[in-house]
Amino acid sequence: MLHLAAARFFGSRSCAVAAPGIEAALRQATIPPDRVAEHCHGEDAHFVLALDPGYVTAARDAPVVSAEPVLIFNPLQTVHRDRYVGPGCHFLAVSIARARLSEWSADLDLPREPVLAHGGMVAARRMLGHCIAGADRFAVECETLALLQFAAPGRRDRHLPWMPRALAFLRDAKMPTVNTLAAAAGVHPVHLGRGFRQAFGCTPSSYLQRLRLERAAARLRRTDLSLAGIADASGFSDQSHMTRAFRAAYRTTPARYRAAFRQVRSVQDACGGAG
Repeated sequence: MLHLAAARFFGSRSCAVAAPGIEAALRQATIPPDRVAEHCHGEDAHFVLALDPGYVTAARDAPVVSAEPVLIFNPLQTVHRDRYVGPGCHFLAVSIARARLSEWSADLDLPREPVLAHGGMVAARRMLGHCIAGADRFAVECETLALLQFAAPGRRDRHLPWMPRALAFLRDAKMPTVNTLAAAAGVHPVHLGRGFRQAFGCTPSSYLQRLRLERAAARLRRTDLSLAGIADASGFSDQSHMTRAFRAAYRTTPARYRAAFRQVRSVQDACGGAG
């Protein structure tokens, strides 16, 4: 088994922010999946926000291979072989040193096994924006604490058998209403709203905004579409609507977000794809 040093991952690093005992970095996978050995991350716990589809993980509650962005918490001394099925995919890694984790863990009852922490996606996106635009120590600490709160058992997504139907409806809906969404899920509208807050810490409309932002972010990373074209294809009313939502979620603009990922590609080219 391979023991990685603190805040080290299988991937090239571009932009990053840090606080004592914490590092958040935007990375790109550079190692072929068959060369990713079983490993642990030294004395760190960490979150991985897998931004692109095709992430393989054994974390509880997560799909074996992701089809959309996922956020995973790996506690101290996790041994795994999580990886992307192909090279060039992007991820945010947030490493938390044992000493720093001990300051907060007593009140959080953190899990002892890797888990999905989907409710922390909002905080993870903000942290990604901080990596791109910069942030002070306090902001990094606050986002890390928010992430940890969603990894704790009391805040993790609970099993709701109707939720997959609701999410599938939202992914394809143009102009949903509470009643049409509740009918698709097969639950009462009040139960629908309560379930979304329980699972994701937000309303159904906020979750739909989250899906639109993820689509826009993916197109910014992978395509050369204009910003107006991306806004339209992702479900926003216009480019200014997308820019306002993007800035609120990521703490940066769509243009700067796109530029940051082009920088990742240029860094990888410059270093010959070394991890």
